[in-house]
Amino acid sequence: MRQPGPDLRLSCIRDFEAFAALKDDWNRLLSESANNTVFLRHEWLSSWWMSYGARSELNVLAIRKGERLAAVAPLMTRMDRMRGLPTRKVSFIGDPEWMVGDFIVSTDAKKAVGMFMECILGMNWDVAELRNVPEDSANIGPFTEIMESRLLNYQRIEGANSPYVKVTMPWKDFYASRSTRFKKSIRNKLNKINKAGSVSVRRYTTPEEVARILPTIFDIGLKGWKHTIKNAISSTPENRSFYTHLSSEMSALGLLDIWVLEFNGAPTAFEYHVRHGKRTHALVADFDESYRNLSPGSILDFNVMQHVFGNGTSEYDMGCGDSFYKAHWTETSRKHLGLNFSRNTLYGRTLMFVEKRIVPILRSCKEALKKKRLPEPGGGRSEGREEA
Repeated sequence: MRQPGPDLRLSCIRDFEAFAALKDDWNRLLSESANNTVFLRHEWLSSWWMSYGARSELNVLAIRKGERLAAVAPLMTRMDRMRGLPTRKVSFIGDPEWMVGDFIVSTDAKKAVGMFMECILGMNWDVAELRNVPEDSANIGPFTEIMESRLLNYQRIEGANSPYVKVTMPWKDFYASRSTRFKKSIRNKLNKINKAGSVSVRRYTTPEEVARILPTIFDIGLKGWKHTIKNAISSTPENRSFYTHLSSEMSALGLLDIWVLEFNGAPTAFEYHVRHGKRTHALVADFDESYRNLSPGSILDFNVMQHVFGNGTSEYDMGCGDSFYKAHWTETSRKHLGLNFSRNTLYGRTLMFVEKRIVPILRSCKEALKKKRLPEPGGGRSEGREEA
């Protein structure tokens, strides 16, 4: 491949050992970039790959300026299906439903993204899905320029929202700003659980503590409603592997907090957090369904929120998804985009045509039919699941 300058070299890393060897340079580069997030740390990506990457191929692109790592694109390819059709996809390493994706660039995003795109367009694939890119990423502008200058078929789609709490005031002032109805609900739940028995909350953070508590939170996960849809922290061997690897890495760095609520001495609910810079990320939480009537998840969440306001955090990221319980705590969220494009082949263009043109029409028709079938006002109601 033609290199744009004698001091810039691009290589494609397909071997996990070579990717692992980049760890220190990778994290140094990330710390110098504008998109410095825990979801792009080497520890996170390598833990994900070791747990979920069996059906994928590494295609990590690295740009060096001299001997110094200057930019990386954490990419992978895998065989998938798109609207029922077999598709070879390029994407960021990770799960786009709950992880942030982006190129990691310290300087000159336009040149780096240009080099990445030239390399990507020369690979063997059908469709690229670069999902959950932060809406304010400096890499979106250069990407769009390249797509439009080369007349490539692409689309920008709405990605996940990540509600977050800005920690800018004392806890008592923040809590006072919450709705009267919400505070009354919390007060009633606290009174109910305290009358029913003894409650204790503990944080586990050292490597030894974390290793000891992991089996406990895995067990709680198997007793929660998320396990019924195979989405709990311990529902699959892959999930257990990921959180085991991640816990080892993050606790060694002093960046992990596992919170456990015990009711009458029995572990009942947990929250799993990682810290990165001044930001705390709530990654996963669950509770034993048999204690639902005591709302252990809400009680633990209330205790953890108070701690967040006193531990030096400037932002509490509540994770991807606009779950209703998050709206009680915050009205702000971080938006993300999906950047999808096809390779300039007949099959690639056909797949993108279906996605951009046919799918929206079918979706509109479905919504129109749904509205026609809706019952008259008063003819029915829906009930939501209360967050415990």
